[in-house]
Amino acid sequence: MTKIDSQLWSKSKDVITIILIPAMIWIVSIISEFKTDQHKISTNIEKLNEIEKELQTLDKKDTEISIQIARIETSIGMISKDIDEMKSMLLSFSKKQ
Repeated sequence: MTKIDSQLWSKSKDVITIILIPAMIWIVSIISEFKTDQHKISTNIEKLNEIEKELQTLDKKDTEISIQIARIETSIGMISKDIDEMKSMLLSFSKKQ
């Protein structure tokens, strides 16, 4: 090896040491972070799917409860009318006596 080749090799090693090795380390760490983020995203997607299913179930229950409340309100209205009729009957009965 000549002196110029030796100097060129020395400078090349310096460039590799200063630039290329840290860049490779940085790339490997970025890839690792990317894989971790992908795992977090897939986990969050699964959780979102579960939450959507729970929301659908709650929506169905809400609809069922709303229907039951409407039935109860109707029944209460009918009972109220019956009570009013009974009241008027008792009042008319008490006036006759």
